[in-house]
Amino acid sequence: IVSSPRVRGEMVVVGTMKGNLMALDMKKGRRLWAKKIGDEIWATSTIGGDYIIAATTDGLLVKLDHDGEILWSAKPGGGIRSTPLCLEKEDLVVFGTSDKYLYGYSLSKGDLMWRYLCGGEVNAPPARAGSSILVGCEDGNLYAVSMSGRLVWRTPLAGTILSKPFVEEGIAFVTAYNSKVFAVDTRNGDIESEFKTSSPIYSSPHIDGERIFFGSNGGIFYSLWIYGGRSQGS
Repeated sequence: IVSSPRVRGEMVVVGTMKGNLMALDMKKGRRLWAKKIGDEIWATSTIGGDYIIAATTDGLLVKLDHDGEILWSAKPGGGIRSTPLCLEKEDLVVFGTSDKYLYGYSLSKGDLMWRYLCGGEVNAPPARAGSSILVGCEDGNLYAVSMSGRLVWRTPLAGTILSKPFVEEGIAFVTAYNSKVFAVDTRNGDIESEFKTSSPIYSSPHIDGERIFFGSNGGIFYSLWIYGGRSQGS
């Protein structure tokens, strides 16, 4: 199991490296159902009020109901390791693939709405920032794309990005493989600040309002003050 579990009500959903999507009873761990949907599942699934979205490394995007029945499936053209972002009001599910595209599909019907070509594989999870979608790419750029699939801005961060941006008050906090964490203005892509670590970073950051937390590939866990103060690794 590489992907993270997701919980909705009394149900836990997780994907496996054998391509099985499984639903478990949260209290007892009893298996409710299992569905083979494709090859390996690296991307974390998304659970909505009446649906589950899952993706596989052989390029399948699948929508199921809470009983594990497939509602629709799509195969855009590349392996999917990017955790899909579901935007219910916009009727969009957005994700990246190994064929260098960021895709937008209809959440309700599974139809292709748009695609945007990036400069490298898109294996990082996208995040919403207001009316834009942010996603990191293996070409070292952070992209902001509109809800209709048009480029808003592109900012080079000089390192492969495999993490999900954490957006807070108009700032996107992004970790990268060049051993840095960046604070990027979501309006224009300007880099407001950056912090150098001792090793590359795969971990997505998390914020509690005052500090940012993430781990590095060197085995160090960091806590940084967002708005100044003393920062140190532990």
